[in-house]
Amino acid sequence: MFGEVSDGSQIIAAELVDVAAVGAQWHTQSARRIRQSAQKRVLKALNDEPAFVAVSHDRVLDLLTRQPVAFTRAELIEASEAAVDLDLDAALARRVHDALPFDGDDPATKKLVYLALEAGMRACNADKAFQDEVKKTQLIHLVKAVAGVNAGVEQANARLDTLIKQSADKARELHLTEQLFISLAKRIANDVADIDQAHRELERVVEVASEEQAKSALPANTDEAITAILARVDELNNAGQIDEAATHLAEEETRAEAGLIRLYDKGIAQAVLTRDVDAACDYELKKIAIDVSEPATQFGPLRRVRRVWYERGRDKGLNFDLEVSIALAQKSCNRANDADQRGTAQNELGIALRVLGERESDPQRLNEAVGAYRAALEEYTQDRMPLDWAMTQNNLGNALRVLGERESDPQRLNEAVGTYRAALEEYTQDRVPLDWATTQNNLGSALSALGQRESDPQRLKEAVGAYRAALEEYTQDRVPLDWAMTQNNLGNALQVLGQRESDPQRLKEAVDAYRAALEEYTQDRMPLDWAMTQNNLALVMMAFANHPATTEPRSFVESALEHVNASLEVFDADQTPHNHEKATRLREEILARLASDD
Repeated sequence: MFGEVSDGSQIIAAELVDVAAVGAQWHTQSARRIRQSAQKRVLKALNDEPAFVAVSHDRVLDLLTRQPVAFTRAELIEASEAAVDLDLDAALARRVHDALPFDGDDPATKKLVYLALEAGMRACNADKAFQDEVKKTQLIHLVKAVAGVNAGVEQANARLDTLIKQSADKARELHLTEQLFISLAKRIANDVADIDQAHRELERVVEVASEEQAKSALPANTDEAITAILARVDELNNAGQIDEAATHLAEEETRAEAGLIRLYDKGIAQAVLTRDVDAACDYELKKIAIDVSEPATQFGPLRRVRRVWYERGRDKGLNFDLEVSIALAQKSCNRANDADQRGTAQNELGIALRVLGERESDPQRLNEAVGAYRAALEEYTQDRMPLDWAMTQNNLGNALRVLGERESDPQRLNEAVGTYRAALEEYTQDRVPLDWATTQNNLGSALSALGQRESDPQRLKEAVGAYRAALEEYTQDRVPLDWAMTQNNLGNALQVLGQRESDPQRLKEAVDAYRAALEEYTQDRMPLDWAMTQNNLALVMMAFANHPATTEPRSFVESALEHVNASLEVFDADQTPHNHEKATRLREEILARLASDD
């Protein structure tokens, strides 16, 4: 099968086919024959085809009688390759057509010119005198091209002949097609200068090609689509079209990856339907692995995915999404590569645990959050990373504060105050004004919780001062949601202080602060915060109703009922059991008060 094959003989054969078809130039008698044949075709088409009635005779003939079009050897070979799916006459006619100087010509004119060129090609190729003339004028060119005037081509051809002789028997033994073997040999001959090295490389690729053929012959457990792709690759390889096979495989891989992404997206959606946190996490990891296969480099992409789940769970009150974000944060901890990444991962894990823990009666999540923050502080030291250290101290204070609010022992609240004040060592108003404001707000919340347990109103006054300090940087225009949060918190401190001091002015200031918060806390935008503020308004209305100076307490009680009912539109026994329980108890108290007034 391979005995006498040489690259030189293949080039000669291909070149002669090219020349016989059109030659390197159109000139003298042959050019006139082409034009005459084309002109006849044009005149016939103009007379016979209604689609060409409006085409200008003169314009078409002008295009067909322009200067002769020259073809280089490379262009002829390209035309021959283009003729895989077309006949050679049509391929060459198209090449000439593309070179013509069309200038605003309509589609009918362009089509007619092409038909004329194709007719001319066919007429000339049927003309023996034309073929003889072309062969004669191109003989020297052919000899030079095949002889390898270019030294690099000559050496590559020599290597190719040697490689074919050395490896033909093995290729035959392994049942490779002639086209595939020659294609592989050409590639090696062009890429590897040393003949011994080239021989080793060829032996290797021949073995790989044979192994792939053997695999293709075995029963496959892949689906029909994959089997069809593999069969097409084998078909192209066996035809010697190894580059085309590689391109086809890459294109199909891209399509397959797109299919996998769609499949994993479907898996994520199904995990949401079945409330399977682990499945959602696993599918997200599989999606990430399509683009980033090494776990060590997945930290950044994983953080971005985790953040989407966290923000949706935080802002929309979706506990399932927070659980997925926690699972993804735990995966991030396992993929962290250094102290900075470990600190980041533990801090973000703590944040998600705290937010979910605030919604649950069981303190387990909050205790886990405290553990995660303390683990982060082992990586984020004050000397090495002062701002990250301050951030984590602030977050730790948040978890301790929520736990302290639920416990009778003030130890957790005192710890929270201490961590906030530690954070303010690095978070200064001049250096990081918004972070300073955040920590002032949080400090106010811890002080307010402590003040509610103590008879001395000093802690409450300190809380009011901390909230008002935060509002120096938290403005409605600049950070509307943070402004609303601080207004709500300020209202809480003023409400308790007003009750302690029996001061209706403090209570009025509390109402003003809550109503300001509701300018940004809408039910659609921030449902949980909206519900919390509605509940707080119910409390302050009851405080007004109970104040001795109030002349019409029932109107305040009725207003309190409206607000608590509004909060229960959002607070759900399953999703927010702690808040639902508190609001339900308040509603029962309000109803009892209305009943007693009746």
